[in-house]
Amino acid sequence: MRILTYRQVAERVGLSRPTIYRKIRMGEFPKPVRVSDYRVGFLEEEIEAWISERQRERVEYAPLPEHTA
Repeated sequence: MRILTYRQVAERVGLSRPTIYRKIRMGEFPKPVRVSDYRVGFLEEEIEAWISERQRERVEYAPLPEHTA
């Protein structure tokens, strides 16, 4: 199990640090874990699961293309 930094998470998910903080507060993003007194990180498997869920939502809720005849 690997712990990712905020920077690594932001690069991986394409969100800014303030957006990640906001989503955490809203319960829409995995919570960080305390690594030391001054450092937190994210469990890689939780971030990957969050990304996978976004991909599933995209496939499930994507509108079907319109047919033009």
